[in-house]
Amino acid sequence: MRAAICAVVLAVLPMSASAGDVVGTPINRGNGVDSCGTWSKNHEHPDDWGALSEDAWVTGFITASDTTLGMTMAFGGGVDNNALFSWISQYCAAHSLDSVEVASSALVFELERRAFIEGAHNAH
Repeated sequence: MRAAICAVVLAVLPMSASAGDVVGTPINRGNGVDSCGTWSKNHEHPDDWGALSEDAWVTGFITASDTTLGMTMAFGGGVDNNALFSWISQYCAAHSLDSVEVASSALVFELERRAFIEGAHNAH
């Protein structure tokens, strides 16, 4: 019986994977799929669940990017979460059709750029 269950699970597993999983393309999970328009609407009331859950997603994204890029938060040096959320809000106001993930990626790029400039400045 156990062998039959394993065979069914193994047969169904490949069908449950999305195309992104199969080819190795990262798949966004959670609030990152929200549009910037949704971000802006939710952040009209920053203490509501929608805004708080998006804020948590962004901080997780920034932390994961920092860890993956090996920047050890050097790129966030002294930047608090409110500054990050304000930056995302400004980006989203100008790009309402983009996703929160795209806005967060743009923020990571900006933080990396600033860290590079600061590192180059400190090297002299």
